[in-house]
Amino acid sequence: MSDDFRHASDADVTSIIGVRDRTRGDCHVGGGLRVDGVVRGNVIASGDDAALIVSPNARVEGDIHVARARVQGHVTGTVTVDGHVDVRAGAVIEGDVRYGSMAIETGASITGTLTALRIEEDV
Repeated sequence: MSDDFRHASDADVTSIIGVRDRTRGDCHVGGGLRVDGVVRGNVIASGDDAALIVSPNARVEGDIHVARARVQGHVTGTVTVDGHVDVRAGAVIEGDVRYGSMAIETGASITGTLTALRIEEDV
């Protein structure tokens, strides 16, 4: 399995938006971000190690573009994950999901289209 398809984990987190925190505006992160509160704006993470974790009670209201993600909370917007995305039980995604690879647990909800990104194979 390619490194592109590593799962987002707590070990990736370099920044946290806490459970009582509310942000408005785009979040540009260079490492891993865990959202425990509310983000009203886009989340864009650059770099191959960029990861996003949306905790069970968290909300993201905006588009997401990251390398890896784990979603357990509520997301409203287009989700683009170049590598692997885990959609855990209890997650709600209202929007389209574009992904390199994906795992969806029973009890997760996605309202939108799912589109696999084309991964170029080394020849």
